[in-house]
Amino acid sequence: MEPAAIRAEVERSQATPAQFGRLVVEVDGVAAGALGYHEVSAAHRIAQLDAIAVHPDFRGRGVADEAARLLQRYVLVDLGFHRLELACYAFNEAAIRHSERAGFVREGVKRKAYLRHGEWQDAVLFSLLREDLDEC
Repeated sequence: MEPAAIRAEVERSQATPAQFGRLVVEVDGVAAGALGYHEVSAAHRIAQLDAIAVHPDFRGRGVADEAARLLQRYVLVDLGFHRLELACYAFNEAAIRHSERAGFVREGVKRKAYLRHGEWQDAVLFSLLREDLDEC
C-alpha cells in the first residue's frame, strides 16, 4: 500500500478501534511495517487479523512475532474481544510458522478457499482466545 493509503487507514482505526484497526510497526522510531484487524462479529466479540507486513530490512529479527503478540493483547485485552482469527495460504510456510510462533492455535484447513492466479488455494485457519494469552 502507498503511505497515504496507510495513513488514511490508521486515521480510520483511531476513530473506530473496536471495528477496524491499522497500526504501524516501529523499531527504534523507524516504520518497519504494518498490521491490521477488523471486527467479524460484534455479538460474539470476534476480530480477524487482516495482515502483517514487515519491511525486508527488519525481517529475521522477530519483529513480526513481537508485533503479533502486542496486537493480540491489544485486541483481546484492551478492546475486549473474545477471539482473534487469521487465515493464511496453505502453501505459505513462513506465515504458518510465524502464526504458530506468535501463539496462534491451528484450527484446520479451509479447502480451496481462495482463488489466486487462477488456481484455488487452501487456507490454514488459526485463532487465539483471551484465555490462551495466559498460557503464552
